Amino acid sequence: MKIKTGKINTGERFCCSKSAVKQVFAGMDINVNFAYFSRHHKYDKVLKQKKHTGKIIAELNIRKTIRDEKSFLIENFRNLYQPSLYFYILRNEEFTDELEQEFIREILPKMKYMLDSKDINDTLNVSDHCYYQVAVELLNEKLYLHEEVVKWK
Repeated sequence: MKIKTGKINTGERFCCSKSAVKQVFAGMDINVNFAYFSRHHKYDKVLKQKKHTGKIIAELNIRKTIRDEKSFLIENFRNLYQPSLYFYILRNEEFTDELEQEFIREILPKMKYMLDSKDINDTLNVSDHCYYQVAVELLNEKLYLHEEVVKWK
């Protein structure tokens, strides 16, 4: 497990602690990012906004990319199926301690179960270029899980 952490300001928090992630995902080969690459979830041309009207506060994804001899592929994708877990910045007033406890008690174990229960090869064989993604949405002080396989090309 590799954990990277970005800066957090006064009045901000994450939906869980690093120690909670270490406990749930112990022994797994997973990259964990606490606002290291981005402070907030962003959609792009591949991962388009679907039915999410709330705020994405965490996501688990596995990216499959097939190397093409004519194109350059970033070395980070040597292991095609390595999962990554992202946590995004929240304002203290939008995420209570009770929601944090619910996230740790219910959502993190569900994310691990989804990762453990997936036959990654079968799931990702829908396309040579795809993501398996589990997003956690915060909407009206409730947490929702969204699971999908996103493909492009």
